[in-house]
Amino acid sequence: MVTYMRRLLKLLIYLAVIFLLFIIVPQAFREGGSMASAFRDMFADRQFLLLMLILAAYILAYPLVGFARMERHLNGSFSDNRSFFEDALKAVSYMKTEESADRIVYRRSSKYYRFMQFGEDRIVLETGGNPVIISGPRRTVARVNQIVEQKILGDQV
Repeated sequence: MVTYMRRLLKLLIYLAVIFLLFIIVPQAFREGGSMASAFRDMFADRQFLLLMLILAAYILAYPLVGFARMERHLNGSFSDNRSFFEDALKAVSYMKTEESADRIVYRRSSKYYRFMQFGEDRIVLETGGNPVIISGPRRTVARVNQIVEQKILGDQV
C-alpha cells in the first residue's frame, strides 16, 4: 500500500506540473487575464470536467496496472542461471545498483529515463529460491522475462 501511495503521489505531482505548464499558463497569457480566471473558465466547462474525471481514473489505476511481479522458474539454482539475468538486464539498459544475499536491484542506466519514469524504474530480483521473482515496471519485467526464457531455452538445445 505504501508503494501504491508513493507511485500515485509521484504521478499526481508530475501530471499537475504538466497540466499547469501546458494548459493553464498558456491560456492565462492568451486571454490576457489572470490564472484565477483561467481556472474558473476551465472548471465551468463540462468537457474539461469529464477530462479531469478520466485523468483521475488513470492516476488511480496506473500504479496498479503499470507495475508487475512475475515468477521465473529455473532449471537449477539462480547462481547457475545468473548470467542469463545479467545479460537480459544489460540488453534493456539496466545496471546493478544494490545486491544482498537474496535480492538484487537494477536501475536504468540513463538518468533521463529515470527522470521520465518518476524514479520508478527499479527492477528487483528476489533470488532466495526457485522461482526467482522479478518485480518492476510491467513492460520491462515482461521483456526481461522473455529474454531470460529465450536464453534458457537456447542453452538447452
